[in-house]
Amino acid sequence: MIGKLGLHIGLIAVCFIGFSQSQDASIRINENPLTKNYRIYYGNTETHNVKVSLLGNGNTELFSENFPNATSFVKNYSLSTLNAGKYTWQIQYGRKRYGHEFEILSEKKLLKEAITAEVDDLLNLIVSVKSYNIIPVNIFFYKADGEQIEYIFWEPTLDELSTTIHLSDYDAYEIRVELLQQGEPVFDETFNTY
Repeated sequence: MIGKLGLHIGLIAVCFIGFSQSQDASIRINENPLTKNYRIYYGNTETHNVKVSLLGNGNTELFSENFPNATSFVKNYSLSTLNAGKYTWQIQYGRKRYGHEFEILSEKKLLKEAITAEVDDLLNLIVSVKSYNIIPVNIFFYKADGEQIEYIFWEPTLDELSTTIHLSDYDAYEIRVELLQQGEPVFDETFNTY
Protein backbone atom coordinates (compact mmCIF):
# COMPACT_ATOMS: atom_id res chain seq x y z
CA MET A 1 0.00 0.00 0.00
CA ILE A 2 2.91 2.37 0.66
CA GLY A 3 3.97 2.03 -3.00
CA LYS A 4 0.53 3.17 -4.14
CA LEU A 5 0.66 6.11 -1.74
CA GLY A 6 4.02 7.16 -3.13
CA LEU A 7 2.62 7.21 -6.66
CA HIS A 8 -0.25 9.46 -5.63
CA ILE A 9 1.57 11.98 -3.54
CA GLY A 10 4.50 12.74 -5.83
CA LEU A 11 6.46 15.64 -4.46
CA ILE A 12 5.10 16.64 -1.08
CA ALA A 13 5.88 19.16 1.57
CA VAL A 14 8.07 17.78 4.31
CA CYS A 15 7.22 18.05 7.97
CA PHE A 16 9.34 20.32 10.12
CA ILE A 17 10.55 18.37 13.14
CA GLY A 18 13.40 20.23 14.75
CA PHE A 19 15.21 23.53 14.94
CA SER A 20 17.90 24.88 17.23
CA GLN A 21 19.64 28.19 17.05
CA SER A 22 22.43 28.99 19.46
CA GLN A 23 24.83 31.92 19.38
CA ASP A 24 26.82 30.41 16.54
CA ALA A 25 24.92 27.49 14.97
CA SER A 26 21.64 26.91 13.21
CA ILE A 27 20.38 23.34 12.85
CA ARG A 28 17.19 22.22 11.13
CA ILE A 29 15.87 18.72 10.51
CA ASN A 30 13.07 18.00 8.02
CA GLU A 31 11.40 14.66 7.52
CA ASN A 32 9.06 12.85 5.19
CA PRO A 33 7.44 10.28 7.52
CA LEU A 34 6.06 8.22 4.65
CA THR A 35 9.41 7.58 2.94
CA LYS A 36 11.50 7.91 6.12
CA ASN A 37 13.76 10.45 4.42
CA TYR A 38 15.44 13.10 6.56
CA ARG A 39 17.33 16.26 5.61
CA ILE A 40 19.70 17.91 8.07
CA TYR A 41 20.69 21.56 7.62
CA TYR A 42 23.67 22.91 9.57
CA GLY A 43 25.03 26.44 9.50
CA ASN A 44 27.57 28.17 11.70
CA THR A 45 29.57 31.38 11.69
CA GLU A 46 32.60 29.44 12.95
CA THR A 47 34.40 26.44 11.46
CA HIS A 48 34.01 23.20 13.43
CA ASN A 49 34.43 19.48 13.00
CA VAL A 50 30.81 18.32 12.98
CA LYS A 51 29.61 14.81 13.72
CA VAL A 52 26.07 13.71 12.81
CA SER A 53 24.95 10.52 14.56
CA LEU A 54 21.78 8.47 14.67
CA LEU A 55 21.14 6.91 18.07
CA GLY A 56 18.80 4.00 18.79
CA ASN A 57 17.64 2.36 22.02
CA GLY A 58 19.90 3.06 24.97
CA ASN A 59 21.73 5.74 22.97
CA THR A 60 23.40 3.07 20.85
CA GLU A 61 25.07 4.74 17.88
CA LEU A 62 23.59 3.21 14.71
CA PHE A 63 25.74 5.27 12.35
CA SER A 64 27.63 8.54 12.19
CA GLU A 65 29.17 10.83 9.62
CA ASN A 66 31.89 13.45 10.13
CA PHE A 67 32.10 16.82 8.39
CA PRO A 68 35.61 18.23 9.01
CA ASN A 69 36.12 22.00 9.09
CA ALA A 70 32.46 22.73 8.31
CA THR A 71 30.63 26.02 8.44
CA SER A 72 27.50 24.72 6.69
CA PHE A 73 26.08 21.67 4.95
CA VAL A 74 22.85 20.00 3.90
CA LYS A 75 22.73 16.21 4.08
CA ASN A 76 19.97 13.75 3.14
CA TYR A 77 19.53 10.48 4.99
CA SER A 78 17.20 7.58 4.20
CA LEU A 79 16.10 5.54 7.19
CA SER A 80 13.78 3.28 5.17
CA THR A 81 15.47 0.13 6.48
CA LEU A 82 14.86 0.97 10.14
CA ASN A 83 12.02 -0.54 12.15
CA ALA A 84 9.36 1.46 13.94
CA GLY A 85 10.67 2.94 17.17
CA LYS A 86 12.19 5.97 18.86
CA TYR A 87 15.47 7.42 17.64
CA THR A 88 17.62 10.51 18.22
CA TRP A 89 19.59 12.64 15.79
CA GLN A 90 22.69 13.98 17.52
CA ILE A 91 24.82 16.76 16.04
CA GLN A 92 28.09 17.58 17.79
CA TYR A 93 30.21 20.62 16.94
CA GLY A 94 33.02 22.02 19.05
CA ARG A 95 32.03 21.31 22.64
CA LYS A 96 28.32 21.60 21.90
CA ARG A 97 25.79 18.88 21.27
CA TYR A 98 22.29 19.14 19.79
CA GLY A 99 19.88 16.20 20.08
CA HIS A 100 16.47 15.73 18.52
CA GLU A 101 14.26 12.75 19.40
CA PHE A 102 11.77 11.44 16.85
CA GLU A 103 9.70 8.35 16.20
CA ILE A 104 9.44 6.18 13.12
CA LEU A 105 5.89 4.89 12.95
CA SER A 106 4.78 1.55 11.60
CA GLU A 107 2.96 1.66 8.25
CA LYS A 108 -0.33 0.80 9.99
CA LYS A 109 0.04 3.53 12.64
CA LEU A 110 1.29 6.07 10.09
CA LEU A 111 -1.71 5.53 7.85
CA LYS A 112 -4.14 5.47 10.80
CA GLU A 113 -2.89 8.86 11.97
CA ALA A 114 -2.88 10.18 8.40
CA ILE A 115 -6.66 10.76 8.42
CA THR A 116 -8.98 11.90 11.19
CA ALA A 117 -12.67 12.66 11.52
CA GLU A 118 -14.38 14.43 14.39
CA VAL A 119 -17.68 16.17 15.10
CA ASP A 120 -17.73 19.59 16.73
CA ASP A 121 -20.47 21.09 18.96
CA LEU A 122 -22.34 22.41 15.91
CA LEU A 123 -22.58 18.89 14.40
CA ASN A 124 -19.98 19.64 11.73
CA LEU A 125 -18.01 16.57 10.64
CA ILE A 126 -14.44 17.68 10.01
CA VAL A 127 -12.36 15.23 7.97
CA SER A 128 -8.63 16.00 7.87
CA VAL A 129 -5.62 14.37 6.25
CA LYS A 130 -1.87 14.82 6.74
CA SER A 131 0.14 16.38 3.91
CA TYR A 132 1.65 12.99 3.01
CA ASN A 133 -1.82 11.46 2.58
CA ILE A 134 -3.52 13.54 -0.12
CA ILE A 135 -5.37 10.55 -1.55
CA PRO A 136 -9.07 10.86 -2.53
CA VAL A 137 -11.51 9.97 0.22
CA ASN A 138 -14.90 8.28 -0.22
CA ILE A 139 -17.23 9.42 2.58
CA PHE A 140 -20.34 7.30 3.20
CA PHE A 141 -23.21 8.25 5.52
CA TYR A 142 -25.64 5.64 6.86
CA LYS A 143 -28.70 5.69 9.13
CA ALA A 144 -28.71 3.43 12.21
CA ASP A 145 -30.61 0.75 10.24
CA GLY A 146 -27.83 0.61 7.61
CA GLU A 147 -29.62 2.61 4.90
CA GLN A 148 -27.15 4.76 2.98
CA ILE A 149 -28.02 8.45 3.23
CA GLU A 150 -25.33 9.97 1.07
CA TYR A 151 -21.96 9.47 -0.57
CA ILE A 152 -19.38 12.25 -0.98
CA PHE A 153 -16.14 12.06 -2.95
CA TRP A 154 -13.46 14.40 -1.59
CA GLU A 155 -10.07 14.95 -3.17
CA PRO A 156 -7.75 16.71 -0.70
CA THR A 157 -4.91 18.96 -1.85
CA LEU A 158 -1.94 20.52 -0.06
CA ASP A 159 -4.01 23.73 0.08
CA GLU A 160 -7.12 21.94 1.39
CA LEU A 161 -6.21 19.29 3.97
CA SER A 162 -9.66 19.26 5.60
CA THR A 163 -13.30 19.41 4.66
CA THR A 164 -16.44 20.11 6.69
CA ILE A 165 -19.82 18.40 6.29
CA HIS A 166 -22.90 19.50 8.26
CA LEU A 167 -24.45 16.41 9.86
CA SER A 168 -27.48 18.47 10.93
CA ASP A 169 -28.51 18.52 7.25
CA TYR A 170 -29.41 14.81 7.48
CA ASP A 171 -32.70 13.53 8.87
CA ALA A 172 -31.40 10.92 11.30
CA TYR A 173 -30.74 10.67 15.05
CA GLU A 174 -27.60 8.63 14.53
CA ILE A 175 -25.31 8.73 11.53
CA ARG A 176 -22.63 6.18 10.82
CA VAL A 177 -19.71 7.67 8.91
CA GLU A 178 -17.36 5.44 6.93
CA LEU A 179 -14.24 6.73 5.17
CA LEU A 180 -12.42 4.76 2.49
CA GLN A 181 -9.15 5.46 0.68
CA GLN A 182 -8.13 3.31 -2.28
CA GLY A 183 -11.03 0.98 -1.43
CA GLU A 184 -9.70 0.34 2.10
CA PRO A 185 -11.72 1.38 5.18
CA VAL A 186 -9.76 3.95 7.23
CA PHE A 187 -12.50 5.22 9.58
CA ASP A 188 -15.89 3.95 10.78
CA GLU A 189 -17.79 5.58 13.62
CA THR A 190 -21.36 6.45 14.60
CA PHE A 191 -22.31 9.96 15.76
CA ASN A 192 -25.45 11.20 17.52
CA THR A 193 -27.08 14.19 15.85
CA TYR A 194 -29.30 15.31 18.73
